Amino acid sequence: MSHYDKKILEFLGAGPADPGDCMDMNNPYDLLRAEQYVQGFCIEPVIIRLAAAGDSLSKAQTKHDMQHLINVRNIGMQMLLEWDRRFPGRLTEWQKRVIAPLSFLLHDIGRAIDVNNHAEAGARIAYLLLTQRRFPKEVIRQVCRPVALHRSEEVLKREFDDLIWAFLVLADKCVGDEDRVRPKEAAILRILTWVGLAHIDWWDEAAHDRVNYAITKADVIIDGHDTRGTDAGAFVLKLTLRSGITSAEEITTLYGKRFHACGRAAQYLGFSFRIEFNGVRYMYDKETKGWCPIVTFAVPMA
Repeated sequence: MSHYDKKILEFLGAGPADPGDCMDMNNPYDLLRAEQYVQGFCIEPVIIRLAAAGDSLSKAQTKHDMQHLINVRNIGMQMLLEWDRRFPGRLTEWQKRVIAPLSFLLHDIGRAIDVNNHAEAGARIAYLLLTQRRFPKEVIRQVCRPVALHRSEEVLKREFDDLIWAFLVLADKCVGDEDRVRPKEAAILRILTWVGLAHIDWWDEAAHDRVNYAITKADVIIDGHDTRGTDAGAFVLKLTLRSGITSAEEITTLYGKRFHACGRAAQYLGFSFRIEFNGVRYMYDKETKGWCPIVTFAVPMA
């Protein structure tokens, strides 16, 4: 047994006394049954308890609550389904309807057990939870691996070999805006913005709070017209920023590992990765090892 199992089973319980047969990936009825489980997971009490406990243990950071899990799932599925429309047949129905949404929703669930090692703990929770629900072993494996490897540090040690893993990395690293700042810090930043002092770090981890508070809107699009360096186009993280709080340079420096991980994930999927700040698009320049504005590129508004 994993050293996390005792804590995990306090949340999950022992499971049903008569769990029944495992689902079969070759059975269309079992695909529908699994999909129904997936659709209900965001309101299942055990998932809500795990998310709340993880957010409580992560209170020194920005929010990692149930809404964050849902946001990552939603943006991940949006990107995945648009990519699938452009490249049909690369993903199976189990991947699109079960494995991907589960991986996205459960990616941070391990924070309830171990914040610092939440990817490993989350994979173990996913394994026990889905085993209790009698999901196919191969589905469980394909869910647990992206969860275990979604942190930037792990991404930068390996080469991508899994489509769902790549989409999870993109979705998780691109979710961030003012709604993730905790109420106390957000209230302080509102006052500091009013007096013109919000650009200063006043507390530990203030830079992360400032950057997220400065982002009033964040969207991810696939731009098929941005073909510099790739034939397919680019995943574009479009950020709208308040003035006087942070800069494009600070954001790309603070989140350098995240954006590097996104770049590698996008490349594996056949795309480039761009960041857009208030309508100005940036690309990573290997020579300068930094993010530079694309001054000649017309940003499509559609």
